[in-house]
Amino acid sequence: MSSPTASSTPWPDTSCESSSAVSWETLVHPGDLVFDVGAGDGAMSDRLVARGARVVCVEAHPTRASALRDRYGVSRGAGRLGAAASDSAPVVVVDMGLANRTGRIPTSVPGVAIQLTTLDEMIRAFGAPRYCRIDVGGDPESILDGLTVATEPVIPLLSFEFKAARLENLRRALERLTRLGYRHFNWCRAPRAELVAAQWRGARDLLDEIVRESAAQGGLALRGDLFARAGDHELGAKAARDRYAVTILRQPGNIHSECFRELVETVNAGLNTLGHDSVIAEDLSAPGRRSIVFGSNLIANLDAPVAFPAGAILYNLEQIYDGSPWLTPDLIASFRTHTVWDYSQANIAALARYGVTAHHVPVGYVPAMTRITPSPAPDIDVLFIGSLADRRLDVLRALERRGARVVAIYGSYGRERDSVIARAKIVLNIHFHPAKVFEIVRISYLLANHCFVVSETGGDTAVENALSGGVAFTDYDRLADTCLAYLRDPVGRHQVAARGFAIMSSLAEADFLRPLVGDAVGNAARIA
Repeated sequence: MSSPTASSTPWPDTSCESSSAVSWETLVHPGDLVFDVGAGDGAMSDRLVARGARVVCVEAHPTRASALRDRYGVSRGAGRLGAAASDSAPVVVVDMGLANRTGRIPTSVPGVAIQLTTLDEMIRAFGAPRYCRIDVGGDPESILDGLTVATEPVIPLLSFEFKAARLENLRRALERLTRLGYRHFNWCRAPRAELVAAQWRGARDLLDEIVRESAAQGGLALRGDLFARAGDHELGAKAARDRYAVTILRQPGNIHSECFRELVETVNAGLNTLGHDSVIAEDLSAPGRRSIVFGSNLIANLDAPVAFPAGAILYNLEQIYDGSPWLTPDLIASFRTHTVWDYSQANIAALARYGVTAHHVPVGYVPAMTRITPSPAPDIDVLFIGSLADRRLDVLRALERRGARVVAIYGSYGRERDSVIARAKIVLNIHFHPAKVFEIVRISYLLANHCFVVSETGGDTAVENALSGGVAFTDYDRLADTCLAYLRDPVGRHQVAARGFAIMSSLAEADFLRPLVGDAVGNAARIA
């Protein structure tokens, strides 16, 4: 058995779930000006900033407005009407209330009044936003009354919170939006971000749908966000084709950054399949492109602080658990101010406990990943790829004692690693962490190359069920026996490997990316 190189991070896990729904966030783009009316604690503003937007937070509550200024490092003076959000200072906090008039109204606190302004005044001060989000408790009518009717709506995309318990407020708000010139509507069920319908529709059809679903749920429980858009051109032109740079954060002298290479290639190919303009870049920032960064967890190992580009997407592939050496305050802060993609639903739930909103982007397939030509005379019985902990070594040594030719490699990537995989009859997967999360990041590449994989069972029953028949799963105590049995059964190995390839090749990367980035070919039809 060959010896591994110096220790490093074990490969992470992933899962294989997907969704065909489209998130409203795909309609917000880097550089967009957004009004977040009723910004509250800034949770939604964080998501908008992570998309690369310039955000004007409007919050009437003095305590919450002060907390927002602290959150974003904004001085009180910067919140006056007319202060501009920029790439270097993407957030402005306006501690005012929006209504259909200007002035001041008293509060329950003696001597404290709320300054009122209107959407018209906001637009004169900051310019017309591309998107205005209104979250004021389900009653947006007075705010909409502060927007002047024009030949064409000056705000291309607008949304507000609604509650089924206040359907009359929703009806009046839709009537007001129609008078303002909005003709296309959609909605999300709280707390989800996915648009309910693939096609935008008229106000009456949308209201009827919400009334029917509310009745089916008992009348009062339904709530969500309603979206109104002005027309086809304003949203479609910018959403049609985005420019991306897919890159890796590298630690000098650490070859293990190459472990991300195949996924970088996969995401890049998936984006281009959707009609976007994507390239693989060596630097974190590429002019005129939105960065998708792998290996963000490596900032824990770097001496100098890392400034991820504004609007960058951080694609996390590291397992998230309490006590992880990677989960530093700097990484959490970066996650909170950028869009985060993650391969694992378990990771997404864990990140939420740290105040991080992550989007599920499973590992998918592109044809370019099928690139290994198997040896006609494989001379490795069992191949193991990864760092060697005692529980892994115990199984490999047991196989050697029973006559199997075992090879273990670590720190080998690209063609060098592929040449070894090509010689293997069996590739063995043994979990590193006690959580026993399935290592789909590594296994996906093996399945894409018709490899026969024996894997330890673990905590990802959904993933194991999805790969049933395509991976030979077994308990830890039976790993050696299972490998030896399949060494005597080449036909069985071929059948399982063929099933594994069929499963993996059906999981198109473009299908996983589409809900987050849109389809450059399909967007125009989808929002028409």
